[in-house]
Amino acid sequence: EPFLVHVTVTGERGSRPTGGTVSVSSNLEPDAGCEADPVSPAGESFSTATCEMSLSIVSTHMLTATYSGDSQFEGSTGTALEHVVIAPEGAIRYKEQFTTEAHP
Repeated sequence: EPFLVHVTVTGERGSRPTGGTVSVSSNLEPDAGCEADPVSPAGESFSTATCEMSLSIVSTHMLTATYSGDSQFEGSTGTALEHVVIAPEGAIRYKEQFTTEAHP
């Protein structure tokens, strides 16, 4: 079942990235992630990206979000978060929330 992954990219000292992309990957299914979703400014000190993933292996996945960087900020990788895929019993949608920092 597909699920949404929301990624927040924050800058230092109240700044925010205005460009670059975010990718999200799973340690168990490297080809199942989303790649190159554009970052959009969302607040005074952060930007966001959203992508849809679909994982088929029933297990605990470690999802990692990576920011590509832009002309003002270096790329970065967020701390991996756990996402559990269970055997389907109907339509269930999951949401994961990531936060990663971008450094000039």
